[in-house]
Amino acid sequence: MKSFIAFSFLILLITVPLLSIAQELDGSSGSLIDYLKNKPTLPEEELAKKKEFGYFVPIPLLAFDPDIGWGTGLRLYHYSNGKKTDPLFRYTPYFHRVFGQVFLTTKNAQFSIFDLDSPYLWSSLFRVRSRIILAKNPTTNYFGIGNQSLGHFRLPVALQNQDAPHSFSKLEDYDKELNRRLPNGETYAKYYKYNLHTTSWRLALERDFYGGLIRLMGGFRIEKNDVYDYTGDEVQTSSGKNGKMGKTKLREDHEAGKITGFRGGMDNIIKFGIAYDTRDFEPAPNNGIFADAAVEVSEPVIGSDFDYVRALTAIRGYYTPFPKQLKMVLAGRGLYYAHVGKVPFFNLATIANTQGKFRGLGGRRSLRGYKQDRFMGKVGALFNLEARWNFREFYLFEQHFALLFTPFLDAGRVFDDTQETTLAHWKQGQGAGLRIAWNQATIIAIEYGWSHEDSGGYLLFNHTF
Repeated sequence: MKSFIAFSFLILLITVPLLSIAQELDGSSGSLIDYLKNKPTLPEEELAKKKEFGYFVPIPLLAFDPDIGWGTGLRLYHYSNGKKTDPLFRYTPYFHRVFGQVFLTTKNAQFSIFDLDSPYLWSSLFRVRSRIILAKNPTTNYFGIGNQSLGHFRLPVALQNQDAPHSFSKLEDYDKELNRRLPNGETYAKYYKYNLHTTSWRLALERDFYGGLIRLMGGFRIEKNDVYDYTGDEVQTSSGKNGKMGKTKLREDHEAGKITGFRGGMDNIIKFGIAYDTRDFEPAPNNGIFADAAVEVSEPVIGSDFDYVRALTAIRGYYTPFPKQLKMVLAGRGLYYAHVGKVPFFNLATIANTQGKFRGLGGRRSLRGYKQDRFMGKVGALFNLEARWNFREFYLFEQHFALLFTPFLDAGRVFDDTQETTLAHWKQGQGAGLRIAWNQATIIAIEYGWSHEDSGGYLLFNHTF
């Protein structure tokens, strides 16, 4: 009953402000440009480089990961920027951006995306975002949940013996033990793996208030997740030999009653959020703050198999300390999130803000130097710090490019409960990378991160935050 009341209240919070299309809550009147009087614009130097009209950005994809193998694909962007004479040209990163992606790997992973983003749709105060995802990942990680996942890697009971260590601080050493083939033909090569298939559609509507500084959003996501466990399957070890898979970590925690959603299910949500935005250019800010808070509700009444509430608050800051001497932006992000209710384990790793969602903690979007989804729990915190040094700019085939060197530092951890939140025992990762800004709005990042237990390279799009 309490969750149903929360759901009903959330619907009101979404509907009332977003249906007031003509009403100016701060008393402003006149044209759209008059209304955006408080919103920062792109600096003159950057405005001169902004490309007019529409253009395509094709990006071939080639990557390797020990888990998913070699991968290849294509991501194709189309931007519509309009004319420099359009008054909105200096206010918005683009009028419309659409991209599609197909990515396949040699180990049967698949990531297909179609994404639409339209700020100030039809010269209104509204913004529409929509994304469709089809994903299959046969090597999705599961290391446990909450505080139990923070310690060293522990062997399953069947591999423990008096002559060998039971736990490992390095993932590489842990993997070697898991990939042993026992005399009875059993192996634990996929002990912390499972196969996750996700089909998802997200739609969000946003509206600016108070001169363009405040943004309210409401939306929904329809998502189906299928979970396949490897217990009892014939699997291949790192030596190339096949063996019968013993109990996975996921199966152990399921049988112990520690997790929800072992077989997957529908995880539909309704979402509401508010943001305060003073960034001068959304895809690659030079200065400004972006602070937001979001609430998601999953309820059987909207077709979900689960019943929970997720809340997040976050702040990002950008500052150019020496704009005339050095093209370098200092960027930082801090966030905190919590869940209430029965959350499916596969979405405990989800970090959802007003602009969308990403998976963490661990991996290229959150805690670099750790495996994707390394830490998951009902409560989590994350801090990132980057220096983005633009050391070279040039034009090639009438396209503008900028090269950025980006060292970074990440820290975060999960907790079993909000009352356990502490600054102790956070996990730390660090590294550096090269980022390519293509016509300002497309960011391609090649990075390498390391931690005390692992390391890895990353290829991603857009700045980390």
